[in-house]
Amino acid sequence: MNTATRVVAVLIVIVILVAGILGIRALRSRLNQPSPNEQAQTTPTPTPDINKTWNQTESETIAHNFVINSPTYHFDGSNLKLENSAALGCTGCFSFTYSFMSSHGGYGNRNGQMVTQVITSHRIVVTTQQGQITSAVIDGKFDELNQATK
Repeated sequence: MNTATRVVAVLIVIVILVAGILGIRALRSRLNQPSPNEQAQTTPTPTPDINKTWNQTESETIAHNFVINSPTYHFDGSNLKLENSAALGCTGCFSFTYSFMSSHGGYGNRNGQMVTQVITSHRIVVTTQQGQITSAVIDGKFDELNQATK
């Protein structure tokens, strides 16, 4: 092989490598973004006001936005559905149960970790009190607020 052919071959390999790296970065960035449908469903979170009594609709918006932005859902979650909501025993206190799917096993932000590529269904119970998230537990096993196994 002459020198000109070698230079062309090396340039082609470099172009392919750069294109591959850019493609991987774009894919990783896209995987960490909510889908356009989920972005459209996210509504602004009301600012907590200690002098206000929060109703169930306002509290559900806070809970929904919490789940959408939580590390577990944000990493690879999809198909978020409100399964149940209930008023609790104190004023402005509510519980919301959501279901969603993940494309990998595990909880929290799993960037840089070895993960199993398996569709996993999850259930998260989010409790609010006067516009604040007081508890968020996935599958009865993982504390999403503190990012810790129960």
